[in-house]
Amino acid sequence: MLALTRKKGESIILRFPGGFEAVVTLIEVYRGQKARLGIDAHQEIEVIREELLELTNQGEVDADTVDGGAAGRVERVPGSDR
Repeated sequence: MLALTRKKGESIILRFPGGFEAVVTLIEVYRGQKARLGIDAHQEIEVIREELLELTNQGEVDADTVDGGAAGRVERVPGSDR
């Protein structure tokens, strides 16, 4: 595992085979406990929270429900170009 330190507004870029990239930006830190991340990625890159992926793997939640629910909560962050 690669551990990185980022300040608010700083990003990291993940490059995938096929030329796809995902930019992960630290948007905010709440009371030093939770971080709000912005993920700017090509539409073919699937982004799923770990706990939801575990539920789908255990059969507790349908994968379509997770995908549809996540898509409904996408927020556009000011300054995002995608």
